[in-house]
Amino acid sequence: MLSVYSCKPAPIRRKASLVLSYGLFLLLAALVAGCSRNPEVRKLKYLQQGDLYFEKGKYPEANISYSRALQIDPRFVEAHYKRAQ
Repeated sequence: MLSVYSCKPAPIRRKASLVLSYGLFLLLAALVAGCSRNPEVRKLKYLQQGDLYFEKGKYPEANISYSRALQIDPRFVEAHYKRAQ
């Protein structure tokens, strides 16, 4: 006989919790995807990507990333500086 005070969650509660977790994951993914359309976020992403390539000695890849940042914002001084290095 199963007690009312059982520690195991009922199957319905477990499914509801799973659905809620999945929904929160989808919401978070949508928010992150929406932020990547922001030009400021995108240019900074390319700048950081270029910095990582530069640190690894992958200079052509770093140059491409800095150039992509400059395509988004041609007046992005930091990308111009790092591309010239």
